[in-house]
Amino acid sequence: MVRGKNILIYIKNMDDELIPISCGKSCTLSLQQDYIRATNPNDSDWKYYLPTERSWSITGNGLTDFSKKMGIQQLQQYLIDRASLVIKFEAVTEAGDAVVYTGVGGFQNNSLVGDALKLSAFSYKIIGIGKIEIQNNVPVDDGDGGGGGENMTEVKRLQFKATNGQTAYQNVDLIGATLLWFSIASNDIYKGSGDYEMVGLDSSTGVLTWNYQTASGNECIMLYKK
Repeated sequence: MVRGKNILIYIKNMDDELIPISCGKSCTLSLQQDYIRATNPNDSDWKYYLPTERSWSITGNGLTDFSKKMGIQQLQQYLIDRASLVIKFEAVTEAGDAVVYTGVGGFQNNSLVGDALKLSAFSYKIIGIGKIEIQNNVPVDDGDGGGGGENMTEVKRLQFKATNGQTAYQNVDLIGATLLWFSIASNDIYKGSGDYEMVGLDSSTGVLTWNYQTASGNECIMLYKK
C-alpha cells in the first residue's frame, strides 16, 4: 500500500533541481491508448480495433503558497513561457521502494481560486510530450500480502508485427526466458499457466508458437522474464 502523501510530482527547475510542486493535495497520472476501427476476416461479426497512438497526462491540485519553491506563480510562468518541463512522478512505499515515472511535458492549464471563506487553491494539467519511462524497484507480492518474490525489473516486453497466417516467432532474447503473457491484436492469448494449448515457448531455441493464425500487421506483444 502507498499512502497518498507519498506520491509526489517533481519538476526540474532552471538550476537542474527536481523540486516537488508545493502544497499539493492530490495528483493523478493518466496513460491513454487510442484505437482505430478495422476489420478482421476471422471475426467478421465482432468489432475490431487496432492500437495507434499513446499519450499521458498529469493533473493535480493544492493549496496556494506564494513563498515556496515551485509555487503557483512559478507554475504559471512555465505556462506563460510555453516551457517544456522535465517531470518526475514518484510513488514511494512504506519500505522505501519506489515506482518512478519520468518524461517531458508542458502545462495545458493552470487555475488559481481564491475563496473568501476558504484557503486559496490551485489546479493544473500537464500534457506529456513524447514517451513516459517507468523505473520500478518495488517487489512483486508473493501472494501472502507481504511483498517479496520476483522483482518487476526482471520482466521484459517484446513487440512485433505478424505476417499473414504466422504461427511462430523466434528471437534470441527469448532463449532462457519464461513466458508471462502474450496477446495478438489486443486479444489475450496467454495469461499464465494453463494456456499452453494456445501458446508455447521453447526457451532453448527462443521460438514462440501459438495456435492462432494472424492477419498481416497484427500487433503481437509479450511479457517474459529471464
